[in-house]
Amino acid sequence: MKRGILSFRNFCTLTIAVLMLLMLTEVLIARLSLLLSDNIFFLTNWKILFILGLVLLLGTFKRDKLKSFINREFFIVLIVFATFLIQALIILWNTELSPKDVIGEILLRYYWIYLIGLIIFFKIKNINIKLFLNFTISFILLNAILGIFQYLNRDPFLQTMYNSEPISFSIYYLNGTSSSYEWLYNMGAQVRAFGFMDSGLTLGLLCVFALSLCISNLQKLYSKLPFKVNKLKVSSLMAISSVFLITIYMTITRNVYLTLFNLLLYYFLLTLFKKKGIKIIKALFVAQWVLSIVYIGFTKQLYDIASLVLPNYNIETFNSRIETYERVSDLYNNNILSALLGKGIVSSKEWVIDNDLLSIVSHIGLLSYIIMQGIYIWIIFKSLNYIRNKDNENHIYVQGLVLFLMTYPLAATLNYVSYIYFWVALITTFILFNNRIMQPFTYNFIVHSMNMKNMESFIKFFKDNNFNKNINLIIIEANDDIKTKIKKFFILISKNMMVSYQTIPLLY
Repeated sequence: MKRGILSFRNFCTLTIAVLMLLMLTEVLIARLSLLLSDNIFFLTNWKILFILGLVLLLGTFKRDKLKSFINREFFIVLIVFATFLIQALIILWNTELSPKDVIGEILLRYYWIYLIGLIIFFKIKNINIKLFLNFTISFILLNAILGIFQYLNRDPFLQTMYNSEPISFSIYYLNGTSSSYEWLYNMGAQVRAFGFMDSGLTLGLLCVFALSLCISNLQKLYSKLPFKVNKLKVSSLMAISSVFLITIYMTITRNVYLTLFNLLLYYFLLTLFKKKGIKIIKALFVAQWVLSIVYIGFTKQLYDIASLVLPNYNIETFNSRIETYERVSDLYNNNILSALLGKGIVSSKEWVIDNDLLSIVSHIGLLSYIIMQGIYIWIIFKSLNYIRNKDNENHIYVQGLVLFLMTYPLAATLNYVSYIYFWVALITTFILFNNRIMQPFTYNFIVHSMNMKNMESFIKFFKDNNFNKNINLIIIEANDDIKTKIKKFFILISKNMMVSYQTIPLLY
């Protein structure tokens, strides 16, 4: 088959990209439904998810040979689907919903975790990663441009209400107060940049995500210095990045500003420390993740401090969050079982839970939250191992994706943001579990020595000069039966030179 614009691979890629963008937020499906008919429910999440799953299974995935499916991946897949069963039982136990409604509620709210499981289980065959990301960035850019016009003209330009209920949230802002209703707009409120999305938060975080990919591509172009750099590509990326930065400012959303700062911090540390950069940003991510959990227990104290330090600054939205946190905490006092299994509570007018941990735990419990976070962190660490080797195909894309994913802990403290971050994690798994990427060609470098101690200086030299390369070092010592362990090199020797060995890639 010719690799043209309308090739089967590109068709599948664009179809998946469109369906995934629709699943990103319910308002996109609602707007498309209103465009096609007068009924906002003309298209539903169920229909879009069903088509997406069908395209993935029939058009994109191909079951690989069993020997290429390692036990660790199979274990992850089992955890994913065990999570679904646990979540379903929890909601059935704690609510009066029917089994059909329960499955729908969980599947539609956490669809990305199950698709991640499918991607790990089935190896990707027909998807053009570059086309997928370029299409996604173009869509975000379109939203960003619309968002700029919304802010400058103080006009949403889109339908924001349906049957007197908002379909876009907190898009009006005035003196620290946000609202989805026009009463605040009539008082002179500024319209946040939100594009076609449901809020300024969603558009802002998507712009930070797209900006991360732009920065990675700029780094790749400038890494070619002192050789000739494609000035047109550099200029285009700079212009697009400027649009994203302007839009981020116009979302008037503190969490988006914090996320942008955090992203730039990760890029700064990774660039500054080079070889040690990955270890440093990994440690920073773990520290932020721990702080995001500790934060919940000290929100009241933080509010009191902020009130003293910033007496003229409106932080009542912070206070309202604290009140909700305390209500959720009261539900689980002295009830470990409820904390582990959840209460089936979803965010609503009665329960506005602007925190990822509390939102998920109050719905499906701490046990499911831990499993989901474990899978998320596993994807991040796998991505960091991937970008160690700059020769890997799609290295730049994975770097842009994973550095954005690492901003999750701080963003999750102030808002419910899983629907964006796990969506990006889903994109990352497309790359990490691509057949052509999972099985890179590796060289075996075999060295013989009569005395292993004499090889220590050579091992150090070998590591320093083969950084980020797919080379296995196999050292053979022809003495008595021993098992020698030097850092991450494992050698098993026998007397008669019948050598069996286990090798681990240099930077695995």
